[in-house]
Amino acid sequence: MLSLRSLALAALAIAAFSPPAKADARSRLKVVRYSVTAQGSQTTSWTLDHTEFDGCVQGDVRSVGSGRETVSFKSRRAATVLAMAVGGDVLLTSPGSVPGVPVKGAVTRSGHIDVQQLSGGESACGGGDPSSQPSPPDCGSKPFSGVVTPVWTKPDDYPGEPPVPLVPVLLLEGPYTRDGSPAFDLFHSCPSSGLDALLPTPTSALPRKRLFGSARSFTVKGRDSQVSDSDGFHAETTVRWTATFRRLKGAGSPPPPRGAPPCADGRDNDRDGKVDFPRDGGCSSPTDRSE
Repeated sequence: MLSLRSLALAALAIAAFSPPAKADARSRLKVVRYSVTAQGSQTTSWTLDHTEFDGCVQGDVRSVGSGRETVSFKSRRAATVLAMAVGGDVLLTSPGSVPGVPVKGAVTRSGHIDVQQLSGGESACGGGDPSSQPSPPDCGSKPFSGVVTPVWTKPDDYPGEPPVPLVPVLLLEGPYTRDGSPAFDLFHSCPSSGLDALLPTPTSALPRKRLFGSARSFTVKGRDSQVSDSDGFHAETTVRWTATFRRLKGAGSPPPPRGAPPCADGRDNDRDGKVDFPRDGGCSSPTDRSE
């Protein structure tokens, strides 16, 4: 499989010596550059009312709680994004150790869970050691600086819940902090809904002809909501974001330089036919050192 660097060099040669690709010439390599900005937010409200048998007290224990979490982000500056297409596949990439659109934002979280013992006796599992006690909740608002990663996704690869989009869509992965970890993980002991990423958005259509057409700029909007009910846990999530693409002159620029993490270097390091995060399932984040 060709590396992104090889594809970019081939694209430059095609741009220099060949006429523009026709819309039906799907086997021809196409490369365009964009300046991309993004902003958005996601909010989840949840409630919990769950009763289960606890072996330590040999009786039923009821957990009751609620909470709310909002992550918001906005571009710190525009990012240069290279769109590359061969056949029916499209890859969006940008240079940098943590590739993506640079953003700043905040995660605000509140929540509590009260545990009530309904039956049984004293705990037979100990718990007298202060070091084993849970940490106080660290709820509040925490700022972050990092990236969101734009990903072009075909309907067959759509990772979200139905309905599945009928055309390719743009998804925003993240947001990630500068060390590549999810911004949702900034809290350690504040109860949460369990979500650690932006929801997939089936409405954020981005057909190939739009991405590789003649428009000088366009905007993609992601909108979705999701309701989850499972074993006494109820959550409602709404996501809204906007990504603006402005076309730059030139056929493209080199892929990420040497020294970038294996999950963000534009290469198929483990030769499984998939390149970098999030396409390669062996990558947990853009800074992962192994595919």
